[in-house]
Amino acid sequence: MKKLIIIHFNNIEKYPPALNLIEYLSNKNIFDQIIIFSRGKLLSSNSKINFKISKSYDNSNISLRFISYLLFYIKCLFTLFSNKPEKVIYYESLSFFPVFIYKIFFPAKKIFCHYHEYETKEDYLKSMLLNRINHFFEKKCYSNYDWISHTNNYRLDFFLKDNLNVNPNISHIMPNYPPKSWYSAIENRNINKSEIINFVFVGALSFKDMYLKEFIIWILNQNGKARLTLFSNNLAKGVIEYLESLKSDFIDFKGSVPYFDLPHVLRQYDVGVILYMCKVMNTIYCEPNKFFEYYSCGLDVWFPKEMLGMNANTEIEKRPYVIAVDFENLKSLDELIPKSNDWNQKLYVRENAFLELESVLNK
Repeated sequence: MKKLIIIHFNNIEKYPPALNLIEYLSNKNIFDQIIIFSRGKLLSSNSKINFKISKSYDNSNISLRFISYLLFYIKCLFTLFSNKPEKVIYYESLSFFPVFIYKIFFPAKKIFCHYHEYETKEDYLKSMLLNRINHFFEKKCYSNYDWISHTNNYRLDFFLKDNLNVNPNISHIMPNYPPKSWYSAIENRNINKSEIINFVFVGALSFKDMYLKEFIIWILNQNGKARLTLFSNNLAKGVIEYLESLKSDFIDFKGSVPYFDLPHVLRQYDVGVILYMCKVMNTIYCEPNKFFEYYSCGLDVWFPKEMLGMNANTEIEKRPYVIAVDFENLKSLDELIPKSNDWNQKLYVRENAFLELESVLNK
């Protein structure tokens, strides 16, 4: 039986790109069984997919967190040794330790690594001890990998400069694209025929490193010409209290929405916003998941002008518009919305993003 094990230290249900890969591979004939080892509550009705979940205690005291990390690695090692997969995919440095041990005992097994984020050398030094230890061993093993990928050209180039022992021939770009089926949501999209522009944001909400307050204040200052709806299951302290204190008909918080239900939700809106303050390399050179999610459903997209990784996607001549804006000095609504209704949507789909990986996994 051909088996693949995917290791994802952080709660995988909060990482749509990983969920996309799992669903994509489960519909291929490369593996008879795909075992997912992570922390969370995700389950699947697909008989080919087997979730092995290790309980998370991230919100507990340091002792419980340490025990939960240790249990994750022990259980993951047991899963690897009892199944002996020919190929292992792991996400991020925190997932590496069980792979390191497994590779020592089974050096012929093939290792695939993907990074959701780019961490500089300084970022690693500032990160928690567990991450630094994992990355220390990880760097020593890069030369024995079969695949390493980042989400865009910028991040991969930075990574290769940081890690000169990585073979460029095994280095790849694997963007965070949604399924092709999401584009069909455009056909049923509720095109706005009112004078109110409906903005939407999906993702974690915080006052730190986000233009959340700035954008909300701007929406309120539009005096009824704009409305903002927020979807999130990850709110920093004080956010929900702030939203409730507004008592405005033009700011609406709706809680969480399952990832694969997003097309049905997003098609109700006009503009998707990206609100990161870009203070570190990872966000400056970012093409966020939510950009592709908004865009594939036919929404115009606003992103912060300092997010240089998005510049190549800018489009102000044809719909869907992709516009760099200054969230610290937002112009009037009329100035920010282009007038053309010509349509020229590009195709950003996972079916293309995963082709290279599928080919290598097939070997």
